[in-house]
Amino acid sequence: MAYTSVRARSMLMTTLVLAACGETTLGPESELQGSYALTSVDAQPLPVLLWSENGQTLWLLSETIGFDGQGAATRVFSWRRDSLDIIGVAAQTVTHRSGYRVRADSLMIGHFTCPPNALCPLPEFGVFSRDSVLLERPVYAGRLFRYEHRSQL
Repeated sequence: MAYTSVRARSMLMTTLVLAACGETTLGPESELQGSYALTSVDAQPLPVLLWSENGQTLWLLSETIGFDGQGAATRVFSWRRDSLDIIGVAAQTVTHRSGYRVRADSLMIGHFTCPPNALCPLPEFGVFSRDSVLLERPVYAGRLFRYEHRSQL
């Protein structure tokens, strides 16, 4: 796992350097397609605690990402929020659509156009193979999310 973590961070830096230099040819997105299920976060199995603060906790229960082979990604995730000693104050399943770009075995997921002065989420970076995807998610302080291709589960 340590090798994969170092490799993912290295690919992140490569992608950032390419983006900073104006590199725009990342495809073809057809190299990555299919459905991938989240299996761990920082090598911890699901459900996983995403954050906890002031008696509130947010648990990620499950997540899948579907890649269409043409640059569109659909993410479906289920979460639960607990408050103090009350489990399940809120629970929800959410579908989120975004784009993705690939270069070799590097992956970037996000919204690639952001209006001036808008607060747009940072893209996610990672690496992929036919069987798995490893993403570093900035919204969760760079934690590493590992997904396995559904055919491998």
